[in-house]
Amino acid sequence: LYATVLIPPNFHIHTCPCIRIPKDQYDAHMSQTTLGREYLFNCPNRSGDKFLALGVGSLFNHSSSSPNVCYRVDTSNMEIRYTTGYRRVECGEELCITYGPKEALWFREEDDDANATEGNDDYDSDGTTNGMALFLNEMTL
Repeated sequence: LYATVLIPPNFHIHTCPCIRIPKDQYDAHMSQTTLGREYLFNCPNRSGDKFLALGVGSLFNHSSSSPNVCYRVDTSNMEIRYTTGYRRVECGEELCITYGPKEALWFREEDDDANATEGNDDYDSDGTTNGMALFLNEMTL
């Protein structure tokens, strides 16, 4: 997801409804799936329950060095609210959240100095553009 206009600090971007996945169902059916490992948010009440974010809530990429979007999980309303952080987001800048500390990630982070197409979801392994990535880049909030 990319900003199509300059977005001021502390600006509400999106609220997405969520589906609650109880811990026992997560453990029995989802813990070994890509959906379960990569797209669910932990409930803050430490119950082990998970939230599946609907809307564009599951489309934010990760940045450990410069996330520009913050989120708050609201268990009582079963939603996640996304806002910009304490700085403005420039037009054309990718909107990123943090998925957590580096040691908790399920993937290896690329160096910031890596080749622009290497490890970039906008390109397939042969360097051609990835149609799905381009489609998602065109979505506006």
